[in-house]
Amino acid sequence: YDLKIRNRTRRKWLPKIIKYCIDNEIVISQILSLEKEKWKYIRHQTEEKEVYIWGCGQAYKELYPKYRNKIRIKGILDNNSEKIGTKDKVSKKYLIQSPEILREENKEKVVVLIANKQNVDAMIAELTKMDIRFYHSLCMIELNSWPSKIYRFFKKWH
Repeated sequence: YDLKIRNRTRRKWLPKIIKYCIDNEIVISQILSLEKEKWKYIRHQTEEKEVYIWGCGQAYKELYPKYRNKIRIKGILDNNSEKIGTKDKVSKKYLIQSPEILREENKEKVVVLIANKQNVDAMIAELTKMDIRFYHSLCMIELNSWPSKIYRFFKKWH
């Protein structure tokens, strides 16, 4: 990376996974609109609802520290049968559960934040089948953050 880019992004924390998505022009979702995946629009949706984070891989490891104090997390979800029933290694306080538990939840009171850079549209399809209406991508929210915008700007012009 160019020295100027590193210095600019070091001032405000920019997760490696977001740099990877920008550098490789990763399209996270064809369904979600990048313009609408902004924390200022999503924050109010999470206030009175039960928030689940779906995915406990690299995106979760890098993004959980930033969001843990902004939202009340009810649980961590993952499709990986080896992870289900184990304790979350990042927060060390949540038991990882299957997304199937959402079928029993009040659909109007649940928000799912997807912590994944791949298969997001497949996850959205599963949520839609369960009648979950409120879901967002943490990676896309981060792509809309100022550090990401600054990183893209300097990457483009340097």
